[in-house]
Amino acid sequence: MRRLASAAAARWSRRSLASAAEASTSASAREAPADTIFALSTAPGRAGVAVVRVSGPATHEVLRLLPPASGAADSSARARARRPRHREARPTAFVCPDTGETLDRGILLWFDGPRSFTGEDVAELHVHGSQAVVRAVLAALGRLRPPDARGGAVRHAEPGEFTRRAFRNGKLDLTQAEGLADLLDAETEAQRRQALSQAGGELRRTYERWRRTLLRAHAHVEATLDFGEDDELGADVFRAASSEAGPVAALRAELEAHLRAPPSGELTRLGVRVCLVGPPNAGKSSLLNALAGRAVAIVSDAPGTTRDAVETSLVVGGRKAVVADTAGARDASDPVEAEGVRRAERLAADADVVVLVLDGASFEGVCALPRWALERADVLVLNKADLGEADDAPLRDAAAGRLGADSASRAAAASRRRVATSGASVGPKEDAARVGVPTARVSCATGHGLDALADVLRAAVEARAGEVAGDGAGVAAITRSRHRARLRECVHHLVAFAAAAASETGRHEVAAEELRLAARALGRVTGAVDVEELLDVIFSDFCIGK
Repeated sequence: MRRLASAAAARWSRRSLASAAEASTSASAREAPADTIFALSTAPGRAGVAVVRVSGPATHEVLRLLPPASGAADSSARARARRPRHREARPTAFVCPDTGETLDRGILLWFDGPRSFTGEDVAELHVHGSQAVVRAVLAALGRLRPPDARGGAVRHAEPGEFTRRAFRNGKLDLTQAEGLADLLDAETEAQRRQALSQAGGELRRTYERWRRTLLRAHAHVEATLDFGEDDELGADVFRAASSEAGPVAALRAELEAHLRAPPSGELTRLGVRVCLVGPPNAGKSSLLNALAGRAVAIVSDAPGTTRDAVETSLVVGGRKAVVADTAGARDASDPVEAEGVRRAERLAADADVVVLVLDGASFEGVCALPRWALERADVLVLNKADLGEADDAPLRDAAAGRLGADSASRAAAASRRRVATSGASVGPKEDAARVGVPTARVSCATGHGLDALADVLRAAVEARAGEVAGDGAGVAAITRSRHRARLRECVHHLVAFAAAAASETGRHEVAAEELRLAARALGRVTGAVDVEELLDVIFSDFCIGK
């Protein structure tokens, strides 16, 4: 084993020059900035309390906004006397450093670096939340000038700059920063839980575990190169690293399963896309308004009122859902209406849940429904229950003609399974035999059946997004497309590694390089390597005071 360790050290030493550029990029991303920044961290406007945050090497200059301490001989002695202890909350007046005028009375909260959110000295000024007080305090901070020119400027923060400094100082990684951004934007309980888990490091721990496996295997494979293909020890180590029962093969299987899992994390973060389709005048716009509890779409007795999609965000079963009302699906002669129908078809193709809305009192327009409207339906809504219940023969005929007997039979069986597992209650006439999906009879005019429809929609949304954000194996869900892209890149290199390792020519050098690239792909998710070009994109979505 001493020979193996010695060979590994020598190989890594020779590799260091080749990795210098990557290391330099990663290090430059974490260099401590010289400026001291400040911003309002609470929402602007009238409030009981406003919090102004300051971070940087000259944060101690904030103490100049405190009244002079009695008995202090000079300004530096007054500053030392007034400096709070770590995490001390001190009630105090805040004064203008130039005139001595009292600006407000509040609390100064102090955090010593690196035991702060940003890893730097941080001060929080808790003042009354009037616009006049906040303006006066921010103006006073903007007039501060550190006596040492090397201390940088004291300036307003850019969007996300506090969190960016936390990343640069190693207080969190990129997945945690993204989780924090999601937490600030969370609208539903599912989003809050997922974002809080990610901000707490759930994704970070998962990716670090995967990356440690690859780095360990890479080190072993690199070490075997110094022994030569005929060396017994080197051959044993290489076989252990590249075998089908080895850690690399197990990790590859885990990553592939993770990528195959439903996109529950992304759906939770962005919202489940629900598309309302159906013939003209079936009541799609009325249903959207009823679900939203307000007038979102224009409602008219004239068919074809909706030409373009109208979207609104709702909370369905604790999850965000983006519901779209679309143009009536029919063979339209008007070019504008025809374009609306084409857009409706595209939206239905991209939707996570498609709701087919029909006039249950007459089934008007059902026979003219295009094939895609019936095939893609996940939920059937029979509207206008207050006007009576018509024979559903037109719907049965349309389903049999467009779906075919076999497809309709399979869809009905699948629907019965979904209804049985979801617990949604539907009456005999609402059994999903019509188009093979859960069905609800409602009246948008009277509100009848809307609660039952809400249960059906919740079951459909939860079935699409998943009860728990994850892949079902205790692994945190993929929440962003960039994570998915890097995981695919990692799997690609692991496939190439397996091919190189199995080659009869013994391409150990190629295999080692593929492992390095696989580990690098995972490192780019968390920000461990080469991520400078991502920082502006990630942190620009934050508010100024975060």
